[in-house]
Amino acid sequence: MSPSRVTLTYKFFWFLALLGLTEERAMKGLTVDFSALDVMVRMVSLAWYPLSFRLSFGHRDSLREIVGRVGEHVLLTGMETPDEVEAAIRARIGSDPKEALALSAITRDLRRYVPTAFLSPWKLGLEGPVNGKAVEATAGFPNGIPYRFLPGSREEGGWRVRMNPAWVPYLIDNIEVLRGYGYWRLAEFLQARNPSVPGITLKLFHTEGDRSLAPQRKLWGRYLSAMSAGGKPVRCIYDPSVAIDPDDYALDHFLPWKFVAHNQLWNLTPATPGLNSSKSDQIPEVEAFIPRLVSQQAGFLRFCHAEKSGWTTILDDYATQGLLERDILSDGAARKLERMYDEIYPPMEQIALSMHFERWDFP
Repeated sequence: MSPSRVTLTYKFFWFLALLGLTEERAMKGLTVDFSALDVMVRMVSLAWYPLSFRLSFGHRDSLREIVGRVGEHVLLTGMETPDEVEAAIRARIGSDPKEALALSAITRDLRRYVPTAFLSPWKLGLEGPVNGKAVEATAGFPNGIPYRFLPGSREEGGWRVRMNPAWVPYLIDNIEVLRGYGYWRLAEFLQARNPSVPGITLKLFHTEGDRSLAPQRKLWGRYLSAMSAGGKPVRCIYDPSVAIDPDDYALDHFLPWKFVAHNQLWNLTPATPGLNSSKSDQIPEVEAFIPRLVSQQAGFLRFCHAEKSGWTTILDDYATQGLLERDILSDGAARKLERMYDEIYPPMEQIALSMHFERWDFP
């Protein structure tokens, strides 16, 4: 599965789907076979999360369109886990038998070439969609192929996959290594097609706590409370007429989390919950707000240094952008912060807009 030899993401998601389904069936002591529709649902569920970040899968890849069409049949936001996506799809299928046929039709492209092409190293001469010839050619697992095809109903997608029993113990014993390999190759593939996009590896799969801002809110909360108690409340960078209430605020990602995929402090600013909600994943005019962001961040950093609490973690966040402790504590800290933002934000702004993130027009 070298990225240089793969032209579509289907093969990566086919491999990852087979691994997951094999693990689930084997751990239950069941025969390791599943319908074509089972694999397609799993592939869509795995692709759902990275596609929510507006990543390009390549101009020939129709997986985005397929996932979008499936999304018309289920009510999801786009940030769900694969298990949540799969559960929603299966609930929809269960509520209406016609949905299975509709989903089978939508995912036809996913199963047209990859299931047979994946077996090309075993030199069976198979190509194109799974049909009677493919069922016959894979019977008995010739050449030690990892899986064979079985006939299936229309509702199942027309065929089934049965894993080779000789392969199953190996797959289970090495499941995490193999899954990691699949995601590594997928990351290489996507990075080549999204060369300027940050955090590709963070956008491949959902992990618990991805969006939790609890540690950051703890730091900002102390600062906001201290400033308010001292009669100098922190002002919103978007609307300086608004003083931030320490008991009722949101931490806004200046460039949206769906673009940067991290919660580093240099990209966070307190805002009213209403404004944060209206801004959502839109892109602000960065040059208009950088001066106020610099002033706010400089005050925040001075306060955190005086308190010392969490200082090492804070330094780590800014060090990712080349701003070191000596810079933060120097007399020219604000100037260095401004230079950092001037170098980072305008290019990132243009990349985000090129990915079709919408422009935010401050009301």
